[in-house]
Amino acid sequence: MNTIYDQNLEKNDANFVALSPVSFVERSAEVFGDLPSVVHGARRYNWAQTRERSARLAAALQAVGVVRGSTVSVMLHNTPEMVEAHYAVPALNAVLNTLNTRLDAPLLAWQMNHCETQVLITDREFASIISEALTLLRQEHGREVIVIDVSDSEYRGEGERLGQFEYEALLAAHQPVAALQGPADEWDAIAMSYTSGTTADPKGKMLPGYLETLAEHLVAEQAELVVEMESLGRNLEHVKEIVAMQQNYARTCGVTEALQVA
Repeated sequence: MNTIYDQNLEKNDANFVALSPVSFVERSAEVFGDLPSVVHGARRYNWAQTRERSARLAAALQAVGVVRGSTVSVMLHNTPEMVEAHYAVPALNAVLNTLNTRLDAPLLAWQMNHCETQVLITDREFASIISEALTLLRQEHGREVIVIDVSDSEYRGEGERLGQFEYEALLAAHQPVAALQGPADEWDAIAMSYTSGTTADPKGKMLPGYLETLAEHLVAEQAELVVEMESLGRNLEHVKEIVAMQQNYARTCGVTEALQVA
C-alpha cells in the first residue's frame, strides 16, 4: 500500500549512505590520521598510513580483476595485512573470505572452491598447507586462483613463495585509489565465513555490509574501553569480563576479528 510516507522520499546522497565498515577507515584517516592504528612487533602505522596501504591494496586487487561479487580469500594471522584486507576488499564491493589457519588442505580447498575464490592472500608461514590446498583446488575442483604472498615481519621460519605477486611489492606498484567507497547497497555480500566442517562439509555464512559495520563498531568500543580503563588504573579483570560479553554479541553480528585483551 502506497502512503504519504512513501511519496517524494526516495533515497539520495543527501538522506542516505549505505552502512559499510570502509567508511570507518576513511573518517579515521581524516580526523585521527596521526594517531596509531596498528602495532605489530617493530611495525607501527597511524590511521593515515593504514588508509593509504588499504587504498593501494584496493588498487592492486582491482588491477588483477577483482570487482563486485569477486571473492578474495586470506590465510593470515592478525597482521597489518589482515587489517588492510578488511578495508580494501569491501571497498571494491568484493567479498572477503577469512580462512581458518587450523584447517587441513582438503577443507581449505573445498572452501575456496565453494565460495569461488578469485584471489588468495597468504602468509608464507602457511606455504606447506596452502601449496597442498592449491594443488587439490586445481586437480579436484578445476579452479586456479591468483596468489599474493605475504612475508610477516615477525615470522623467522621457513616458507616459500607460492604466487605471482609479493604483497609489499604489489602495494608499491600501485597508486592508492582516490576513495575507499564501499558497497553501494548495504545488503550486498561483504564477507563469507565457514564452520570447521568436522562432521560434514563446512557450512557457509554470508554477511551483508550493515552487519559487519555494526560488529566493527562494537569492537571499536571495546578498544576505547580498554584504553580508558588502563589510563584510569581500573581493574582489567573486570574490563575483560565486559569485553568478553561484547565479543560474544559481536560474533552473532558476524564480526570476523575480535579484540584480544592481553
